[in-house]
Amino acid sequence: MKPLHKIILVGTTFVLAAATGHVMQNSAQYGLEPGTAAPQQAAQSAQAAPVQLARQVRAAPDLPMPPAMRAPGRLPDLGALPQDGAQTGGFAAIAPAANTTDPSGTDTAEAAEPACAAPQLTAEAAPMASVRLTVVAPCQPSLATDIRTEGLRLPIVLSDEGRWSGIVPALSTEAVYAVMLPKGTMPAMAQVAVPDVAEVNRIAITIGNAPGFALHGYEYGSMPDGAGDVSLANPRDAMTALGGWMMAFDAPGARMPVQIYTVPASMSDVRLALELPVTAQTCGGTKVGAVLRQMAGRIEDDTVLRLEMPACDDGGGYVLMPLPDFPVSLATAG
Repeated sequence: MKPLHKIILVGTTFVLAAATGHVMQNSAQYGLEPGTAAPQQAAQSAQAAPVQLARQVRAAPDLPMPPAMRAPGRLPDLGALPQDGAQTGGFAAIAPAANTTDPSGTDTAEAAEPACAAPQLTAEAAPMASVRLTVVAPCQPSLATDIRTEGLRLPIVLSDEGRWSGIVPALSTEAVYAVMLPKGTMPAMAQVAVPDVAEVNRIAITIGNAPGFALHGYEYGSMPDGAGDVSLANPRDAMTALGGWMMAFDAPGARMPVQIYTVPASMSDVRLALELPVTAQTCGGTKVGAVLRQMAGRIEDDTVLRLEMPACDDGGGYVLMPLPDFPVSLATAG
């Protein structure tokens, strides 16, 4: 029998078995003979009912969203971004400070040449409530930093010429972004109108020291690896006509990579799950992360996630944790 694996979201325990998840082995596809399932044990306490782990992947059940923990860090105006201030949980609390040293270990603020052009950040609205950001910072070649917006920290690395361009999520109709620069240098900032924010639902998740984690959106009743399984293995893009799409921010050396799934708010047949391989790097400890959700233009309070991983002698495989679904009442709202 596998040990009890549990997920703790803001004090609420979800047992990984018949209630909310499964452990999958490598010996077959999601590793087990179809049709077999271990029986449940009797309830042990009011907090969590220990059960044997299910031996077959099933569709995730509907779960209520846990109560709010705190409001995420907002960016009400351009002047509020340079300092984060004290944080108590969620993305801002668990994300490390951006690395502002170049590969040689020299502080980039000291190495910057005064003759370089000032850093610039430009923003242009893109499809599906997203924005194309372009960073030009010629004095900061190869800088590992992050983009900040509405409580999210998205790790990136500038090119050898101090440039970066990519698609990022918009969490507000007046989206504000800041790219953090070495200490003593003001962030590069930009603001852009994004009128279609209310037309999407979105979930962002980050976990520290958990290589291989994957956010999944199962659309139209899809099972894992089906055509409707949207993940980094099948990410699509913002121009897709098939449903949702996945973006990831996992710069080399990033300690808190972020994965973000976006889907039209009109879609209600969507299940969400987090997959994490059980390896020497992930086994036998507690993984800490955060979840932030945007429902039809409204940002929910971000939620701290704690995942107790199986013991290192537990045989490997994967942990699959269903996440609370997008509420139908919001997903179908006009």
